[in-house]
Order: sequence, then structure tokens, then C-alpha cells
Amino acid sequence: MRQLFTYFFCLFFSIAAWGQSEKLLITESFDNESLLTVFSELKQKYRLTIAYDYETVKDIPVNLDIKNADLATTFEALFAQTDLVFKITSDNRILVREEAPSVLLSTIPIKEFTFRGRIFDAQNGTPLSFATIFCPLTKEGCSANEDGNFKLAVHSKKSAGTLVIQYLGYVPKVIPWTQATDFSNLRIDLQAKALAFEEVTILEKLPTFSTNQLDGAITVYPKQMTGLGNLGFGNDIFRSLQLLPGISATDDFSSTLQIRGGNGDESGIILDGITLYKIDHYFGIFGTVNADMIDQVKVFKNAFPAEYGGRTAGIVDLTSFDVNPNRLEGGVGLNLLTAKAYLRLPITPKMGLTVGGRWTHQDVGNTQFFDLLRQNAENVSTILLNDSDDENIGTLLSENPSFRFYDVNAKWHWQLNNRTNLSASFFRGYDAFRYEYQRSFETENSRRDGRRDEVVNIETFSETSNWENQGSSLRLTHQWKPTFNSEVNLSRSTYSDSQEITTALVRQITRRPRPQQPDTRPTRIDTTFTRTNTTTNKVEGTELNIKNNWRMDDRQQLTFGYHSVRNQVAFNIDMERSPSFNEQVLGTQHALYAQYDFQKKQKFHLGLGLRNTFYDVTQKNYLSPRVNLSLFANEQLFFKAAASKYYQFLRQNYREDRFGRTYEFWVLSDEETGTFPIASAEQLMFGFNFRTDDFELDVEAYQKNRDGVVELAPLRSGFQNDEVTVSENSSLQFFEGTGRSIGVDLLLRKTSGRYTGWLAYTWSKTTHSFPQIDRGNTFPAQNDRRHQLKFVHQYRYKKWDFSATYVYSSGRAYTDLLKIFSEEDRRNLTAEDRISRLKDYHRIDVSANYQFAIKQSTASIGLSIFNLLDRQNVKYRQYIHSVPNERNRDRPINEVTGADVLMLGFTPNLNFSLDF
Repeated sequence: MRQLFTYFFCLFFSIAAWGQSEKLLITESFDNESLLTVFSELKQKYRLTIAYDYETVKDIPVNLDIKNADLATTFEALFAQTDLVFKITSDNRILVREEAPSVLLSTIPIKEFTFRGRIFDAQNGTPLSFATIFCPLTKEGCSANEDGNFKLAVHSKKSAGTLVIQYLGYVPKVIPWTQATDFSNLRIDLQAKALAFEEVTILEKLPTFSTNQLDGAITVYPKQMTGLGNLGFGNDIFRSLQLLPGISATDDFSSTLQIRGGNGDESGIILDGITLYKIDHYFGIFGTVNADMIDQVKVFKNAFPAEYGGRTAGIVDLTSFDVNPNRLEGGVGLNLLTAKAYLRLPITPKMGLTVGGRWTHQDVGNTQFFDLLRQNAENVSTILLNDSDDENIGTLLSENPSFRFYDVNAKWHWQLNNRTNLSASFFRGYDAFRYEYQRSFETENSRRDGRRDEVVNIETFSETSNWENQGSSLRLTHQWKPTFNSEVNLSRSTYSDSQEITTALVRQITRRPRPQQPDTRPTRIDTTFTRTNTTTNKVEGTELNIKNNWRMDDRQQLTFGYHSVRNQVAFNIDMERSPSFNEQVLGTQHALYAQYDFQKKQKFHLGLGLRNTFYDVTQKNYLSPRVNLSLFANEQLFFKAAASKYYQFLRQNYREDRFGRTYEFWVLSDEETGTFPIASAEQLMFGFNFRTDDFELDVEAYQKNRDGVVELAPLRSGFQNDEVTVSENSSLQFFEGTGRSIGVDLLLRKTSGRYTGWLAYTWSKTTHSFPQIDRGNTFPAQNDRRHQLKFVHQYRYKKWDFSATYVYSSGRAYTDLLKIFSEEDRRNLTAEDRISRLKDYHRIDVSANYQFAIKQSTASIGLSIFNLLDRQNVKYRQYIHSVPNERNRDRPINEVTGADVLMLGFTPNLNFSLDF
């Protein structure tokens, strides 16, 4: 009976003329409502007559947002994902029925319709990565790429249909199409879906990081790194990155990212297009970038894309948050040492400003929190040089420094139109550091007549250092068409550092009178020895990067552009009686680059990059090829390989002072003068990745060969046996050689559930070789760590976040001045003669954070403990003076005084934050 009724209406409406007698525009929003309810609302609001079969439509859900659409467009959208068709009469009557197959369709040829475009968040203009595009007519679809771009080919015998665009958390959008419509440059804006929920218990959270199978990068999400290795001072990006495999995490006083045996300067740090030359506060206790400002971080350890250059180890690219134009956001935070605040301010619907800053709210060195500058018996250790008759003894003190710092970030964003965006960013960080102590000790001098002179030695050490990093950038992006876009980035960055170290030793000798002259007063003789070391360093850089992206088709993409870097570097080193060493160099790099990527889904990915740099200082071209390949065995397992060669022109060199400490300073390579060679590195990597729904195993074996390794050190580092000071013949000399790093990185990670975490292990060997030292034999580099282990645990229970981290590393190699006590030329010393290793590094950190709501804001309070077991890890060992102690003239004893600079011990902290 129902079918007869339906056919009657079909016959009736087919006699009437097609079309509409009155133009209706419909604006409605339906969220998971039944089609029956939708029909009822449309009939009531717009006085429509709709004929349909109840059984056919009763179970069909509707999720749709319609704005100012006519009847035809509205019903095309309603039936886009169904088998229903409709007809509209001139008096706004609609007949709805199931689509009947037509034998005539078999004679119509299949046509291809191609749709290209880009998908955005309608509120803030952010591209929506991996949104889905679907054609219900042909059941064909695709996903957008990371930039929101898509290309979909539809094969149909019909000349009209619809596209459905969907993204989790957004209202689906339906776009009708016809054969006559041009869809080669679509811009699709999706509206965020306003969802009202009762209180929700979160069982899982977003991953801390993810591995990208295409470009080899590790993408890190700073918001998810609460409490990991950062002393509880908020999320610390660089300290957290050190917990990844292949990145050293064994210096509490360094946030520097040493990737696979490389030095910190070999890793390029880029913040919104700004190159950062210094990335830590107070030697790494704090990272210099505020995590509240950062949306995501990309870390490249292998063959990084050709748009990046000028570094030989890795690239870390940080992207800050964009402003939500419809909402004011911000937050504040406070702990026992520092304070922070940030604000994301919408100025207009298409313009926003983000500002953030952190600062120490007191002089940390004067607080009892770190228990700084306290000397006690437990801090003093005596080291026996050898078992010979000389019995040379070294005494070491342990001290901690004091400091202040602040940093500020800002980003302004303006969406000029649907295709063009303009942004400007600013960064500044400043540190003031001071480390000083004074102590005294007594010795005796024996005289030939049997008398003993009393000697009081007063030792004073002072070190002051100030450094600042400042940068700004202006970035313009334009979408020429869905498959082609351009980006222009202009930036300027400066870094300056000044340091002064002064040591003084006052010897107060009291000579006792002879027994025959009891009434004679003792004689007082004072002798003062003072030494001063100063270093100043300044780097200025201006960069222009013009990058173009062309997505040729679903499989191929080409990135190409031009990158110019102009650097000016000046430094000055005064080392006691050595000649002053200073230089100022200006140089410009002009680079053309191209990166081609080809991907066959679930089969393989090939990336080919080429960068050619012309360096005007040497008037030469430097070619930097790079390739990475991924082969997919199945959805769970793929194999990977990478090979690359890099050049570095702006670099840090390292000098060893006579205290046994190593300092870095920035230089610009100038091979023509033979002073600072251009650094280069060749890298190879082979590995595989296996993942399931809950676990991931990633293994990479690597080898890196470096040329242009340079060290600046005195020829004679030891102390003289008969004086109170270092060798007079301590002039600095450059040693140029090569370096080699081999190793294996292993990552085992649990990725889902309340408990997540990872085990990262690295076996590595990093050696240097200098033709002038020990006949070119290899010896361990100072950053050589044979074994590194990081075990990270994260657990979420309702509103609680718990984390625990264990870090272990083999001891670091260092130049041991106790071994070269006499005046020996380092060029004749073997590694065994001059190198020792510090004790192994161990550290356990724990933290707990509780989140709760305060009206419309989210608050968090937490407790963290850094170095829970109070392990006494040593940063470096330095020596100050060699003091004669002549109890017996035939067997002189020299006492070497100095200090073990310890890293942080048991360090608790409380923190509170509020985000709105």
C-alpha cells in the first residue's frame, strides 16, 4: 500500500514543472538528529510539503550545518551520504524516494572530476591536517596533508554530486558540485562544534611525542611533558628533549642538545624562523624558551630537509601557538624560584597577539633552596696522585654558583585575506651569573737549620658571566592555489657573552727566630699571585629564506627556495700571560635548495634533497646532498635508511683554560687564513620501526664522520713543580683534526593507556684525532659517553599526573692535570697520560601534579624532586694552584688546590599554575 502511495505521488509531481516558484534560503544546524525530525522542522519553519516513505528515512541520522542555502542545495546536503533522491515542484513540494537504478546509465561514459583545495579552521584560519574529503555518489575519498591541502579525483557517470568534508570536533560541511563548476582552488572553512558535556574522566592523553614516517622527524608536544626532567619549573622543552634517544641528558647545567656525539652548536635551534645561538639559562638548569608559548617541536637527527642548512648534527624547529580570535587565553605560574605569565589576545577576528615571559623573583644564589656556597668537611676530598715517593696530593672543594635570568617571547599574527598571512615574532633572554669563594689552609716550610716556617695560604676565586640572546622575525605566507604556496621569512638574531675569571693566592710566611735569638720577633713575608682570564664573544646574524611548496599530485611534492645568511662574529680571549687572541670576521652564505618527496602509500617513501651554498669568505660552493628512504613491509613494520653531508660555517670552537675547564666561543670559518676551518659531516643511518596499538620499537644504527674539528689549548697544561702557578710557557695553539661517532639508538615506547612511557638506550663511541697530538692516534672526545639510558614513566589517574625518570650515563672524559703535573708538552702525551673519566652519572626525578577547576579556569599544583637519591654528580673538575709544601727539601710535596663543581643534588620544588 505504501509503495502504491509513493508511485502515485511520483506520477503527480512528474507532471508538474521542475523548479521553485519562490526562492527560499535555509539556515539550520543539525547535530546527530534523525531525518524525520529534520523533515518536521523544515516543514514547520519553511512551510514545505515533503512526501517520503517513513520506513525508508526513520533511521537516518543527520549532522549538518546549512547557511543561506536554497532548497536544492539543502536537500543535496541532507541526502549526500544516503541513497535518497528528491524532486522539487514549483510550489515548494518535495518528493523523497530511494534511488532506482537506470539501465540508461550503462551507456553513459565515466568522467573524471578533479577537486583541489585547502581546509581551514573557520575561527583562526589554522590549516586542518588530515581532514577527510568524501564523495557519497562514488564512494571515493581522500585525506588532506599536514598543511590542509587535498586533491580528490571522482569518477562518475553523473554530472553533479556533493562533497562531504569532515574533521573530528568540527561540523561537517557539504559542498554541491556540477560539471560546469570549477573546483581547482577551493577554500573550505569548518566551524568548530560546540559540545556540552558533563564532567569527563580522562583515561588517556595525547602522546608526548610521535615519530613521523615520512621526513624522519620526531614531533614533540610540550604540553604533554609535565614534570619530565625539568626540576618542576614548568614544562622545559630542551631538558625534556634530552630524554629522547641519541641526545645527551647528563649535565644538570646544560640544556644544550648534543645529538649523537656532536657538540651543542652542531644542532640548529629555530624559533618561528629566528635562529637561537644560546638555548639555556644558568648553564642549562632552565631552557631559554618558554614552553607555554610553543605548540609543537620538530627534531631532526638524520637527513633533515634541504631547506635547513648550516648545521652538521641536527635541527630543532619550534612553532609557537596562534591566537584563537574568539577567545582571550592566558596563564600564570609560580614556584620557589621563578615566575611566569603568558597572554593570547585576539585584537580583531583576523589579528592576534601572544606575549609570554619568565623571570627569577629572587637571587637564587642567596637562597637556602640550593644550599649554595656552603663549605663543610663532606665537600672536601683528597686525591692521591700516585704511589710514588713524591706523594703529590690534590685537594678539591665543591661549590655552587648564583644567578638571575629572564626571557620574553611575543608573536603578532594577521590574516590579510583567505590566502595571505603575516606574522612577526620577538625573543629575548638574559642571564647574569656569579661564582666565587675564598678559603685558607696552612702548610709548613722546612729550613736547613731545622726551623719550620708557618705558611698561611689564602685562595680567592671569582667568576662573573653575562650573556643575552635576542631575535626577531617577519614571516609572510601566500597560497597561490591549493597545490602551490610560498613563504618569505626575514629574521635577525644577536648573541653576546662576556666572562671574567680571577684567581689570587696570598702566601703569608711567618719565619720563626733562631733559638739563639729568643727575643727576636718573627718575620712576616707576604707574596701575592694573581691571574685573570677574560673572554668576550658577539654574534650577529641576518637571514632571508624564500620557500615554495608545490604538491604536484597525491604522490609527489617539491620544495625549493633561496636562503641567505649574513653573519658577523667578534671574539677576544685574554689568558693570563699568553698573547691576547682576537678576531672579527664578516661572511655571507647564499644557498639554493630543493627537496623532492615521492610516496607510494604503504609501499615506500623517498626523499631527495640538494643544497648548494656559496660562501663569500672562501669564494667557493659547497654541495650538500641528502636522501632518506622508508620501505613498508606492512602496516606495522617499516625499514628506513638515510645518508647526508652537511657543512657548517658559523660554529663554536672550544678552548681549554689552565684550570682544566673547557669553554666554547662562536667563530666564523675562514679557511683562507687557516685559522678556523669549515666543519663538515657525513652521516649514515639504517634502522627499522615496529608498532602495534600499544607499543612501538624504533632502532637506528648510525655513523658520523666529521672534518674540521678544532681545539684551542695550551701546549703545556700542567703545573710547575717548584712554583705556585701554572707553567709560564702556556701559549694557546690550535689543533685541527677529525672526529668519528658510531652508535645505536633504541626506543621502546608504550603509547596508550593510563600508563605511558619509554625506554631510550644509546650505545655510542665518539673519538677525535689530531695529527699533532700523539701521532694522530684517536682518543675519547669530551662528550664521549659509551652508554646512556633513560627510563621515563608517566601515569594519569583521574586528575593526577605522575611521572618518574631515571637517567644513567658512563663517565665523561676530561683532561686530568694531576696526571701532567710536570711541565710536559701535550703533543707528546698519549691519551692514557692525560685523560681520565669522571664517575658515572645517575639521576632519578619524580613529580606529581593535580589539576582542578576554578570557575572557568584550569589550575594545577605540583611537587617535584630532582635527583631524588641526592647523587653527587660532578660537572667538571678544575685546578687552581700548585702550592709547594716543603716538609723535607729532599722530598718536596706539591699540593694542587681546586674544586669539583657538583651538579644539583636533592632538589625539591613546589609549583602552581593557572590557565584561563
